[in-house]
Formats: sequence, structure tokens, C-alpha cells
Amino acid sequence: TERGSLSIRGIVISNHGARQIDTVKSAVQLLYECTRALKKVGWLGRDDPEFSVFVDGGVRRGTDILKCIALGARAVGMGRPFMTAMAAFGEEGIARLADILHQEIIVSMRLMGCRRLDEVKEDVLDTRALDLPLPGYIRSRY
Repeated sequence: TERGSLSIRGIVISNHGARQIDTVKSAVQLLYECTRALKKVGWLGRDDPEFSVFVDGGVRRGTDILKCIALGARAVGMGRPFMTAMAAFGEEGIARLADILHQEIIVSMRLMGCRRLDEVKEDVLDTRALDLPLPGYIRSRY
């Protein structure tokens, strides 16, 4: 199906961080599968401003954000870390968390040899484990 005929501008991949039900795939695993499928049918290109993938669920660190970007996400949502920072330290906690995440992203990008976010691509990740089904995932009767 042609994307334009459906007026689809993007998708949101969201779950509960895969904490609630065992054998459920994490948001990162689903992101990996979805972006591979979207690329295969020509709906997702790295520089395509007309289609975006957003993801959230289980994102806790700057490295998690970079992994999602490398796998094709245009934006990454975080809930729990910001709620915890707000509850514990108020506005200062939010600002401090944002600074920590920023520093984690900058340091990780330097270690990967990337100067800009558009240089963070899937080939900087070891995705072999994402190709494997979770134990019991396919055979589970629950």
C-alpha cells in the first residue's frame, strides 16, 4: 500500500517498558522490528521528513535514547525518570535530569565517533540479540 494514499505521517511505538507481562517484547525490540519492516516496504528512510517513528517505554538513560535513534526513531519519550526527578527534587530535579541525559548522550556520541545525531546509525549497535525471540515468546500458552 502506498503511504500517501493512507495519509500516514508516522507511528508511535509505546508500551509499559515490558515490565507488566513476562515474554513481552520491549519497546526497543518492537522499534527494531517495526523500522526494519517499514524500511523494507519503503515507508521509512533516514532522511524522510514526511514519516516519523516515535518510541517510549523503558527508556531510562541517554544511551537508551541513542539506541532508539540509531534504530530509526525520530523522537524518544521518557516518563518515569522525569516523574521521579520531579517528585524527589521538583523543578531542579527536572533540570538536573535533563543535564545528565544531555551529558550521557554527548559522551556516548564521542565514544562512538559521532559528532551529530544524524551520524548515529544502526551499524553502531550490536543488534544480534534483537533478532532472537525471547525465551518462551513463540511457544508461550499464557
